[in-house]
Amino acid sequence: MKMRWIMLISIFGMIQIIACQVACPDGWFGPKCQFQCHCQTKCDSTGECEENLCSVGWFGYKCQYQDFVSRFEVQDPDPERQLSRWSKGDDSDCTEDTSIKLVEIYLKKPFLFTWISLTVKNPELLRKFSITLVSNWKKWDCEQTITSIVKNTVNIRCEKREYVKKIILTGDGVHSLCTIHVSNGRNMALKRPVTTDLNEVITGLTAIGDGNTDTNLAGSCTAIDDVNMLPSTSWSLSFEEPVLASSYTIISKGNYTGQGDLLVEFYDRNKNVIIILMDSYNAQLYSYDHKEPTWGLKITYKQTDSSSLDFSLCQISVFGECVPGRWGLDCKNSCGSECRFSCNESDGTCPID
Repeated sequence: MKMRWIMLISIFGMIQIIACQVACPDGWFGPKCQFQCHCQTKCDSTGECEENLCSVGWFGYKCQYQDFVSRFEVQDPDPERQLSRWSKGDDSDCTEDTSIKLVEIYLKKPFLFTWISLTVKNPELLRKFSITLVSNWKKWDCEQTITSIVKNTVNIRCEKREYVKKIILTGDGVHSLCTIHVSNGRNMALKRPVTTDLNEVITGLTAIGDGNTDTNLAGSCTAIDDVNMLPSTSWSLSFEEPVLASSYTIISKGNYTGQGDLLVEFYDRNKNVIIILMDSYNAQLYSYDHKEPTWGLKITYKQTDSSSLDFSLCQISVFGECVPGRWGLDCKNSCGSECRFSCNESDGTCPID
């Protein structure tokens, strides 16, 4: 009997080891393969990039943060100076130019700004930046907190989440810039369960939370009809932890312009609606206009005439970050009591100053 128990325990242990060693599909990592790689080549099982290079448009911890920069402008522009290099993520391609006094950073859309990442060639200049924020109606100085300094890169957070359309950099640091990234946050909707108004549960890689933005690929969009040939008209996605959202994207197949509207409702922990947004065109990228955390969203398609329904939802992405006091890619870790308000999302360390 004792030998039988030993064998059972050994078999169970082997099963556990095998389960832990199951590799994620290419392009994914994490304990549940729930995080998407954004490397120029490929990432390892922990999400680290080979050659430590992120794909253009991504940066930060394991290349999980989306860059929201649209373009740069400087005073007295030199036609030989290629400012776009600051977005390419190549920390070795720097602009050393003392004639640059000011850098204007234009964003893809006005949104709730939180933090910026700056890499310089001369590390002595990492603390030599001043940040001014500009919205449609005001201009003000950022209340700067340096959250981390790693080698030649400084991450600076502005304490109040404010609606911003442009960022202005000044100070000696602009003389030695290599890369500039403005955080739009991480895609918190990846692999999250989705339900429809037909009580159909869509999970895993099957549909609208799989990170696949190709609407032509078979299986990348939700079917319009279920087995009873009834149209799905609403989709709900929930988060396991609260999210401070900054923007979201909705990618669909089919032209619903003139045939219907999209109603987007974000809700809190108790399913109370905290913000309602309506759009009648497929703009894909939307700003999230609410400062409070959200626990999920519901998208409803509403027909405005008798035209046949021609709409299929392909992808939902919600970009944001953990609420203050939480850290980690899954936002499940709590910041230490020694941190005043928040901590670094990557490792839980307290801000530097």
